[in-house]
Amino acid sequence: MNRVGERKRLRLWVVGGLVLQMTGLIGCISITSNDPSIRREAVRQLSDQTTLAGVAQNDIDADVRCAAVERLTDQAVLAKIVIEDKQVAVRKAAVSKLTDQATIASVAQHDTDVDVRCAAIDKLDDQALLVKLAIEEPNAGIRAVAVRRVTNPASLARIAQTDSDADVCRAAVAAVTDQALLAKIATEGTIVRTRLAAVERMTDQALLSGIAVADKLSTVDGTNGVADGNAVRAAAVIKLDDKALLAKIKSEDKSNAVRFAAEVRLMNLEGIRQPGQR
Repeated sequence: MNRVGERKRLRLWVVGGLVLQMTGLIGCISITSNDPSIRREAVRQLSDQTTLAGVAQNDIDADVRCAAVERLTDQAVLAKIVIEDKQVAVRKAAVSKLTDQATIASVAQHDTDVDVRCAAIDKLDDQALLVKLAIEEPNAGIRAVAVRRVTNPASLARIAQTDSDADVCRAAVAAVTDQALLAKIATEGTIVRTRLAAVERMTDQALLSGIAVADKLSTVDGTNGVADGNAVRAAAVIKLDDKALLAKIKSEDKSNAVRFAAEVRLMNLEGIRQPGQR
């Protein structure tokens, strides 16, 4: 390389070094600025984990701490922030970066804020703990979040049958695909909307037929119980393909709603338009 080339390379090296030094100096100045918006933007340019950890734990502004947490990877520091920070937004940001399942499980059970607990549950893999939270947690919102992470069909069916909250039951039913379990929910659930949702997810014709003609659903105690039972039966009838059974239900069933459902289903199967249809 000639002298001109060497001098050019030297100038570029010196200028580059100065730029890097100035950038670092500006970053240091920016994170100590009195203006939190400047500190926040400065933090977003940082990658040094020690500096970020200091800002995430010590800055007086919650938004600045959140910005630092979002760039942190140190699991020990993140766990410390989740436990010690007073601001919900900062703890939630820390939870989103956590990977340690033991820490996540602790937050899911013990944090004082519902949103932070839900954020932790969304990252929880422990199925036994998820089922426990889905069944035993007093807060329905937390139960619903836990249910969406549960994978065991029998546990989901149990929750759908017994939980007192419609949203929790609906979340459980939405995750069940086993036809026998869906039939069990449809006949034994405590909330009619849950039972109807279970029928809606059913495709097994034998099980649907059993629900459609189930005497126990139309002879439960109480007027509302009878109405609910017949609504579930009617929902099953609408999904039947057996024309002979539908004709029998249409002519013999004691419930007006169930007979009407059978009539409508027969008309649909035979391609007959209902009155008012075009």
